Amino acid sequence: MAGFVMPKIDVKDALEVHQITNRADRFAPMPGCPQWARDFDFRYLTRTAYNLASAVQMIHNAGVVIGDFNERNILVMRTALVSLVDCDSMQFTRGRHTYLCEVGRPEYTAPELQGVDFHKVVRGQESDLFALGVHIYMLLLDGAQPFRGGAWRGDGDPLEF
Repeated sequence: MAGFVMPKIDVKDALEVHQITNRADRFAPMPGCPQWARDFDFRYLTRTAYNLASAVQMIHNAGVVIGDFNERNILVMRTALVSLVDCDSMQFTRGRHTYLCEVGRPEYTAPELQGVDFHKVVRGQESDLFALGVHIYMLLLDGAQPFRGGAWRGDGDPLEF
């Protein structure tokens, strides 16, 4: 039997990354949510991006692929530290067997993996780097989607990605 002990995360004082990427969400947090996001300026967003990249590097150094690297799996603390959660679907190899990540969100999936059956595909760490790039882009550009296709010029709210 093998295992490890993870530090406890105070989820009552953490926000999912999507709750800080968008300026409007930061300045008008939902009732009952931590209110510290109002103070998150570009300096904190940049620090969050750096910390997220560092976390990905540590995971990759352990030979693991995140796979399902979406906005709900990244918790941000008021100090701009990040924690990755919902890690039960990460891909890793033990001995000769690779345990696949069988899920993923299209918005964070590299183009070469769009439409593939994740139950059959061994992902490379570069697929996480694609998702990391999307997250960093959204952090630094107030929630803008990198592949949305330019400025929205229609009536009402922009189309969903």
